[in-house]
Amino acid sequence: MLKQYSNSALLNLIYIIAPTLVLYSLVLSFSSQGDFYLNSEKVINATLSIVVCIITIAIQLTFKGLQKFHLPKVNVVDMIVATWALYLTIGVVYFDIIHNDKFYTFSLAVLFYFLVRLIIPSCRKIKYQGILNRALILLSLFQLIIVLLQYLGYFPVFDDNFKVTGTFKNPAPLALFLCAIFPVSLAALFYTNDSSLKTLSIVNILFTTGVLFLTKNRASLITVLVISSIMIFHRYQFADKLRDIGRRTYLIVLPVSFTLVIAVFFYLIKYKVASSDGRLLIWKISSNIISQNPFFGTGYGSFKLNYTKWQVTYFEKYPQFLNEKYLSDLRVRDIAGYVKISYNEYLEMILEQGIIGFLIFIIILSIVILRYIKSYRGSETLGYFYSIISILITGLFSYPFYSLPTLFLFTFLLAIVIANSDYKEIKLNRFFSLSIVFLLVGVSVFLCSKAFHMRKDQISLLEAETLLVNNDPIKAEIIFEKLADSQSGNPDYLLNYGKCLLLNKKLTKAKHIFIAALSFDYNPMVHINLGNLYKEEGNIDKSDFFYKKAMLINPSHLYPKYLRFKLYYDNNLEDESRKIATEIMHSKIKIRTSLTEEILKEVNRYLRTPRN
Repeated sequence: MLKQYSNSALLNLIYIIAPTLVLYSLVLSFSSQGDFYLNSEKVINATLSIVVCIITIAIQLTFKGLQKFHLPKVNVVDMIVATWALYLTIGVVYFDIIHNDKFYTFSLAVLFYFLVRLIIPSCRKIKYQGILNRALILLSLFQLIIVLLQYLGYFPVFDDNFKVTGTFKNPAPLALFLCAIFPVSLAALFYTNDSSLKTLSIVNILFTTGVLFLTKNRASLITVLVISSIMIFHRYQFADKLRDIGRRTYLIVLPVSFTLVIAVFFYLIKYKVASSDGRLLIWKISSNIISQNPFFGTGYGSFKLNYTKWQVTYFEKYPQFLNEKYLSDLRVRDIAGYVKISYNEYLEMILEQGIIGFLIFIIILSIVILRYIKSYRGSETLGYFYSIISILITGLFSYPFYSLPTLFLFTFLLAIVIANSDYKEIKLNRFFSLSIVFLLVGVSVFLCSKAFHMRKDQISLLEAETLLVNNDPIKAEIIFEKLADSQSGNPDYLLNYGKCLLLNKKLTKAKHIFIAALSFDYNPMVHINLGNLYKEEGNIDKSDFFYKKAMLINPSHLYPKYLRFKLYYDNNLEDESRKIATEIMHSKIKIRTSLTEEILKEVNRYLRTPRN
């Protein structure tokens, strides 16, 4: 009896620890700085958190095995998710882009989904929804406290161009995360009798609303407006009440409400019209690429790697397009820039995964949404369901799946909603179950090793970059050289290594490094450095070629134009230098900095003073 009590106590302890550790994974994925890149703290911590989840499952299965080995069960959604992941893996292998940040983080998110699916069903003996509600709201409040401290000047921001960023790179992913948690607070306020949870929810709702206005992220503001309206209508059954009042009233109120939402939507578009123009440009060029690869796409993660190249090719083919206008008076040349994100997750899905991959994603969502509505059992998971809808809405105008915490939150909530809906489950036999255990152990060892290597490389890269900034390129080169094998696919590393070699006058080696960087990222800074390199070699034509490319990537930026002006001026090409100088003086500048002011003064002085 003592042994039975001991085993029962251990299992109950695991039931409590398991969801707590899952939440710990969410905390690790966003409570550090950096966002999406492999050498950011967030990705390293997310990798370690996956290892923690795997260890939790191994302990669970071990203790269950003392009594009876419970075989894992899967359902139709799990199988479709696995099929989707396999399809994307085949795509990146085929297009030879398997080493990219986006695919790695997607793999982590899918693994996290299956880990949560294994953990959550075994936690039904406790009221884990209460734990999760509090934990998610506290995560949001933690982020809001950081924002408040940043606004008051007591905590550093991670981008000096903004007043607040939370623990993110800029306000946009912060807003997306807060927006995703918002429905959980609203559901807790509407449907629970727990006074402490309601108090937390009210505080979170008020502060989140204020911070969203502070971030000026339109996608999150639109989503909060739409989701709040739907949840309020659902809670107070306004549709039924309007129907009871009369058909005429119903037919008046519904169009008026719809018109109000549309009016707010267009106001927010006009509020930052240049940004809206930028999105329309990206969507136009992306649509052109989709038409070339409609069924299978260009490979998962290819947008970030190739969009800038596609944009430059389009401008070279249709130079007159640079003078077109959209919603504002700005021309395409004034809004185009160096872009890595499409600002529409679904358009990017079709571009990268093709119609086939996008349809698989839509099938997953359709099954989950329809099954949840059919098997809806109350308000316990309603907040999670609407959080999923919130993330999907923001995906129309922003990049929730590019923000690692929001991506993890999406897969986490999806797994919980599926676990609480009625699906016909398939029990795996003992062979498959044991295979899963051994596979998880292997994955855990691999991820743990990778995380430690990434942390080590991150420290070394930071040291090398610091030496480079402090004008010690010789010592920096030694560190960069040691990282050559592990960082050969990292475009940021290649750019900085190339700059270091350029400073050390190792031009041939620097040239190879910069060209390698272009195969991973069509970065304007790589083109500028190649232009500088060829200028130093005395190859004017090659130097001009790469400066021109940098100009087409960022048509509104003065610096590439200024470098071309200096190239012509230093080589006594008077007509060309005067032409580009005039173009610089007539350029519309998006953001004025001390550098742009210095460039304008120097060029203006040149135009006013005849050359002897």
